[in-house]
Amino acid sequence: MPEKIQKIIKKSLLPILLGCGLFFINIRPYHEWGDDFAQYLQESHNIADGLALETSTFIHNPEFLRLGPVAYPPGFPVLLVLSNATFTNEILGGQYLISLLLLGLGLLLFSLLQKSGKPYWISLLIVLSLWYHPWLLASKSQVLSDIPFAFFMFLAVYFMDTKQGKQFWLWAALSAGFAISIRSAGWVLPIAGIAAYILLLLKDKKAEKQWLLFSGISSVFALSILWVSG
Repeated sequence: MPEKIQKIIKKSLLPILLGCGLFFINIRPYHEWGDDFAQYLQESHNIADGLALETSTFIHNPEFLRLGPVAYPPGFPVLLVLSNATFTNEILGGQYLISLLLLGLGLLLFSLLQKSGKPYWISLLIVLSLWYHPWLLASKSQVLSDIPFAFFMFLAVYFMDTKQGKQFWLWAALSAGFAISIRSAGWVLPIAGIAAYILLLLKDKKAEKQWLLFSGISSVFALSILWVSG
């Protein structure tokens, strides 16, 4: 077998094949009792039908915030629109979607570990421990935003780590902006970008402006998604 094909199998195909079990574990056409997943699915219908995001039968209690907000951010419901269009059973489709994003999350982590100099088999073992951790497998069966949020956060970090041209900073900013549209905790990325620029400026007076562009583009993109959905 040619060395190039062996390298592709080892670097990409083998981790993908080992991660395919995610599409068979904890996949079921129903959901445990809860409220968040129902609200996400309702919001995905609202987006598809052009309705306001908060249009639902959910009665918000401002004195008991643990029950959830009036509406969740639109990023995850936007992804559910795609899975809803593919699967007739929306809960099943949501679980396949999250399985796909968890697979992608592991592949991003594997790539970052390899770039940092970790041995191949150690990197693979770490990723397999992530994919098949009992807590994550249980979380994967829930149609919730945690894993999609983590995927787009890691995707932004992956593009920033690539450093092969300005277009990767743009993709990093768009990934971070979409992560913000999934969960507000994503604002940590543009804030970190501004902090990095300031620290570099204080250190050598020639801080890379890419950090400011990353923070600005990601913030504008996130705000645009939130504004359009609102």
